[in-house]
Amino acid sequence: MLSSCVLSQNYPNPFNRVTVIEFIVTRDERVSLKILDTMEREAAVPLEKKKYSPGKYLVRLDGMRLYGGVYFYALETSTGFGEVRKFVLLK
Repeated sequence: MLSSCVLSQNYPNPFNRVTVIEFIVTRDERVSLKILDTMEREAAVPLEKKKYSPGKYLVRLDGMRLYGGVYFYALETSTGFGEVRKFVLLK
């Protein structure tokens, strides 16, 4: 079975203030995107169970309210797809 989403590496990475997270949805899905610190605590939730139709999407993440350091972003869907990637915020 093909996955219902594809999660790309954010760009730029590392970044100083703003980065872009890109994902592709292949069928109707509810999508959540969470930013986690290295202790796996939620630092931000840019998307929470938002419904998407098939297509390519970009999420602009402003790191102004985050501390500098290593973070992870996790994409989860209503059908059980999940993927995690790492990024670095420079301050």
